[in-house]
Amino acid sequence: MAVGAVAALAACHGATIRQAGPSRSGDEDIVFQDEAGGAGSAGLPGSPAVIQAERDLQRGDLDAARAGFEAAVSDEPTDLRALLGLGLTFELRDELAAAERTYRRALTVEPAFAEGLNNLGVLLRERQRGAEAVDFFERALQARAGYVDAHINLALTLDQLGRSDDAIEAYHAAIEVAPRDATLRANYGLCLLGMGDRERAGEELRRALPLARQNPVALQAIGNGLRLAGRFADAVRAMEGAIEVHPQGGTSALFAELALAYLSVRDGAQAERSLMRAVELDPDYATGHYLLGRVLMSRGACEAGRAHLRRYLSLEPRGDQATAARAAIAGCGTP
Repeated sequence: MAVGAVAALAACHGATIRQAGPSRSGDEDIVFQDEAGGAGSAGLPGSPAVIQAERDLQRGDLDAARAGFEAAVSDEPTDLRALLGLGLTFELRDELAAAERTYRRALTVEPAFAEGLNNLGVLLRERQRGAEAVDFFERALQARAGYVDAHINLALTLDQLGRSDDAIEAYHAAIEVAPRDATLRANYGLCLLGMGDRERAGEELRRALPLARQNPVALQAIGNGLRLAGRFADAVRAMEGAIEVHPQGGTSALFAELALAYLSVRDGAQAERSLMRAVELDPDYATGHYLLGRVLMSRGACEAGRAHLRRYLSLEPRGDQATAARAAIAGCGTP
């Protein structure tokens, strides 16, 4: 899920964070700005109507935003800021064909419009047209040297296309421009992890950790990556930090992932408390029930553990852990 879809002026896609563990709704709504985040539409003049439409978009009033941007485009068909805002509004309304047409219209006005090229690339990637997206990210970088969002989006897309060597090269290029960008460092580490290079991934994710101290989404992804890379104590630190700075005090997924980190350092009591919080926040969180059931059974609380495993099976009877859950229910306490 893309993070930072509405940037400072509601006009430019930010880069996404790769996820390496369980996910649950809540985190995708967090907006954050990294050190090298794009300037959005800050360099473009904005009429009062466009600025008002951007405010409507930021507060989630998509109908008002659409009306405002369309009126601005009707008054001035070459208004790049209005076209960019209208394209993003269509995306958020899940009108993807209209969004694509709008971004392409902006590029007929200015073929070297970096934000338009980047936004269109993101849209194409999300529509499973990664090869086309690569071309637009490369054009965005030609239009604006050092455009970090386009660097990161290019690297992510190359990674998704299985072009790992090219993705690493793209990350290196972006890091030269913004060495302290948390999103960039986190995604680079997760890319290395996906390639099986746990040692280098762990090193890169550790470098990303202090940079992401106010970014709960990045901290969550970094924590999962550190755990999978075998850096367990750092994973606990990252997940605890993510919960500390999360605007809602954490999500069910965050508490479940913190529990996995605690289990990695063999702290079953803390893991149990975290999982209790996860299912309290979301009683329908199947992964939380499964993990809590297994943790309870590991300390001999068979009946309580069975209750959570049965809850998991009621939510996901054909889930990935269904066979293991049934076996645990039958086996706990059996001599």
